[in-house]
Amino acid sequence: MTNLEHEGVNPARVSFDHSDDSGNIDYLGLVRGGYSLGMDHVHPGISPDFKPPFEKRAECIKLLVDAGFADKIFLSQDSEFGGSLIPEDAKEWRDKIDPPDGMLFTTRKLIPYLEQIGVSDRNIHTITVENPRYFFSLS
Repeated sequence: MTNLEHEGVNPARVSFDHSDDSGNIDYLGLVRGGYSLGMDHVHPGISPDFKPPFEKRAECIKLLVDAGFADKIFLSQDSEFGGSLIPEDAKEWRDKIDPPDGMLFTTRKLIPYLEQIGVSDRNIHTITVENPRYFFSLS
């Protein structure tokens, strides 16, 4: 039992965002407790040595899917929206770290890569359509 559950929080109502930043499969084991994981930084990153790299982040998603947790994953890109809120003098820096294709990176690059490494169309549908529908319909 996590501290959240001890305080009466229903794990089905919690998504830990930026989960792909860890690259730690033990951390990603939160799905076993019923929590969802937001994988929202899966892009090439700030620089070529950005850790964990894109491929490792995508492989973590595949490991979770292969372990039967496709129903606990969300994909998104939040950097584009955040970049629109920063001051003009910081935009040049922000442009360097935003993923290519901006908010469309997930559909243009990440999903095709997941398919290439063996994530099925059915699991991608679960992740991109069914999971948000279910999560946001909880009352």
